[in-house]
Amino acid sequence: MKMYSFDIVLPALAQTPAYLQQNDNALSHEQTPFQYSNQTSLSYIDWLRAHPQMHERFNTAMQGNRLGKPFWATWYPVQERLYGNYDVSCGLPFFVDVGGNIGHDLLRLRDQLESDGLDTSPLGHGKRMLVLQDLPGVLDSIPEETGRLLDDAGVRRENYDFYHPQPIKDEIRPAVGVAELGSCAPLLPP
Repeated sequence: MKMYSFDIVLPALAQTPAYLQQNDNALSHEQTPFQYSNQTSLSYIDWLRAHPQMHERFNTAMQGNRLGKPFWATWYPVQERLYGNYDVSCGLPFFVDVGGNIGHDLLRLRDQLESDGLDTSPLGHGKRMLVLQDLPGVLDSIPEETGRLLDDAGVRRENYDFYHPQPIKDEIRPAVGVAELGSCAPLLPP
């Protein structure tokens, strides 16, 4: 985490005042203090792909952000708010992890549902009701063993850039940092 912060985050933060002054305090998702401080026109993700050591540091930092914290499905009422109202016959995904990296959260979600004694077979093979969305380069970087686990769990992988319209339509609802879709039930109160 420290290497990521020192090598990537801090230079962009240090250059932010100069960037804002040069750009009349305007920000865009295409030209940011990151591009300014690294003197690149590449997007952040493309830049990471072009710098494998930094990409590894980024992935380590993202995984480290959750160390020591409980997994969200252990405290969020998944059974009551999500799973209990899900109807597999509706044909919509049960859960979509947007920007889900290599799918570790979907695997943990499935494990949590099973440890809670819920039947996860309706989510599995053929139906692919768990969906992992991320950039093609991220999905292509999934280690072979993790890929097998995702396949065994029935996770469908989709290329997706969240700067473009969401390809999965219908009942999109935010849920704990990811998009929960299509329970085919009315929205539950928060």
